[in-house]
Amino acid sequence: MKTNARSIIAISALALAYLAWKKPAAEVELRAVKSLVTKGKWKVNLYRDNGVDETNNYTGYEFQFKPNGTVIASKDESLLSGTWRSAVDGRKPKLYMEFASSSHLDELSEDWQITGHESDSLELEDVTPGKGGVDYLNLQKIS
Repeated sequence: MKTNARSIIAISALALAYLAWKKPAAEVELRAVKSLVTKGKWKVNLYRDNGVDETNNYTGYEFQFKPNGTVIASKDESLLSGTWRSAVDGRKPKLYMEFASSSHLDELSEDWQITGHESDSLELEDVTPGKGGVDYLNLQKIS
């Protein structure tokens, strides 16, 4: 009986250690993304809304993510302001963006799951339950 109890305790300890290990990995990735995104300007390299390529809607826009949680979108002489934040949600690092609903940039207002990043790119994905679609956003660093 003691052997079974020890086995259960050991398995439980390993499971807890695994879960504790997974969360810090997401936290580490999130810190790296926060540092990356707040340096320089970005453009939409790809935006696919439920399988439809809508990248051209964002041609010419430059996005600058400020450490204070604002994001500035500029195109020609036009400036649009929004907000952004990042967090771990369900052990997945996410980037949240919010633009005014009166702007076509509102399409980017999502809770984007961070699926990958390099020094000059950020891969994001949004799955909307019930709608059956997946949105993809690739941001490319331009400066």
